[in-house]
Amino acid sequence: MADNEVISGIFALVGVAIGGGLTFGIELWRDRHSRNRDRILTTAICSSELRMFAERCNDVAWDDGTYLGQMAGRHQDGQEYLEAQVKSPKLPQWSTEMKWGALDATYMQRIFQLPIEYRYMQGALEDVRQNDFPPFDDTFASRQASYASMGLHALDLAHCLEMSAGLISPNDDRARRQLSEIFLRYRSSNVGPERAIDNDISVKSADG
Repeated sequence: MADNEVISGIFALVGVAIGGGLTFGIELWRDRHSRNRDRILTTAICSSELRMFAERCNDVAWDDGTYLGQMAGRHQDGQEYLEAQVKSPKLPQWSTEMKWGALDATYMQRIFQLPIEYRYMQGALEDVRQNDFPPFDDTFASRQASYASMGLHALDLAHCLEMSAGLISPNDDRARRQLSEIFLRYRSSNVGPERAIDNDISVKSADG
């Protein structure tokens, strides 16, 4: 009788252990599944916003200050000058409800660094403008190169995010080619993010 009680007790303990293990395993799977889902969703939102920002940077990069082939601005004395035709894009507006903790810390830091780099770039462009004279060739060379650099930077960050989440990156050859063309044309005037200069993805696409 005692042996049967011992055996029953052992089976009961084994059952509890197995049940606890299964419960823990299920909860662990649910947690990983939830985190993976949050990472994919957050990445998809971030990368799409970054790509849209890059497209708008591309519009600015190709704005050479002319209208129908002529300088867009004219003083009262008849002097012509280059004048912006495309407004500078606004930075992506991230939702406070996004699951930032689901992203890789390195990429999350790069996303949060973007507004600082953008503000620095705009400040540097303003310095160029204040020390330039009509027709503002230096201002527009710097503006075009810097927004091309910023656009390439945004595309590269979007691509890295997508790779880290196992997502397939959309075809961005057109935007990357156009941004690279402008960037390389005015490279010496760039005051944008330096990493866009040496980034392998950008340089490879530009050369290809």
